[in-house]
Amino acid sequence: MTKWGKVFKLLLLALVLAVSPNNGGARAGASAALVLDVIGLLVPVTEAFDQLADKATLHLEPGARLTFSHYRLCQKVALRGPGKLEMSTGNYSWSGEQPAKIENRQCLNVVVYVDPDLKVAGTLLRQMAVMKVDSRPFFVIADFDSAHDYAILLRRTGEGQPEIRLPLAKKATYWPEGLAPLDEGSSYFLTLVRDSQQSRKPSLVSVSASDGSTKGRNPLILSFP
Repeated sequence: MTKWGKVFKLLLLALVLAVSPNNGGARAGASAALVLDVIGLLVPVTEAFDQLADKATLHLEPGARLTFSHYRLCQKVALRGPGKLEMSTGNYSWSGEQPAKIENRQCLNVVVYVDPDLKVAGTLLRQMAVMKVDSRPFFVIADFDSAHDYAILLRRTGEGQPEIRLPLAKKATYWPEGLAPLDEGSSYFLTLVRDSQQSRKPSLVSVSASDGSTKGRNPLILSFP
C-alpha cells in the first residue's frame, strides 16, 4: 500500500472513532463485533477473540454458546444454540429457541497504531479520550498477523518513571502473573509497537481497581491498520 493509501485508511479510521457512540468506544476497522467466548460448535468454526465481520452469518448448534461484544451498539450479548446469528456493523439479528441475553452495555476501548511517518493521521487521532483499564489489563489484537512482532509500552505519567514493555505474541495477551499490577488510581501512557516501530502518538489510560480475574471483563482492543 502506498503512503497516501495508508493516509486515507487512517483518515477513515479517525472518522469512525470520532462518531463512536461512546467517548471510549470505537469500531475496530470494518469489524462489527468481537467474540469473547465460545462453547460448543459454531458454523463456520469460530474462536474466542475472533472478529465478526459485517454481514457475517453464524449457525450455533444445539447447546453451543457464544458471547460477543458489539462495537457500535456497545452491548455484550450471550447466545445459546440452536439458532442463527446475522451480524452487521449497525445491529445484529438472532433467531434461536432461546432469546439473546444482553449482559451489559459497555463500549470496547480501541487503541489505534499510528504510522510514525503519517503526521496528518496522527494529528487527527490525538484527541482520543482517556481510557479506563484495570490494574491487570488484558489485550486483544484486532486481525492479528503472525508475520509481525507486536508489543506495548506502558509508562506512568510524571518525570523519570520506568517503562514497562509487554510483548504480544498471540491474538490475546493476559497480564503476566509475575509482573506487578499497574498502580490503581494512576494514569499511564500506552504506546503500541509493531516491528520495533513505535506508534506516533501514545494513548492515555487510567487505572481502576481489579480483583485480578478476567471473567466478565472486556479486553483492550489494539488495532494495527
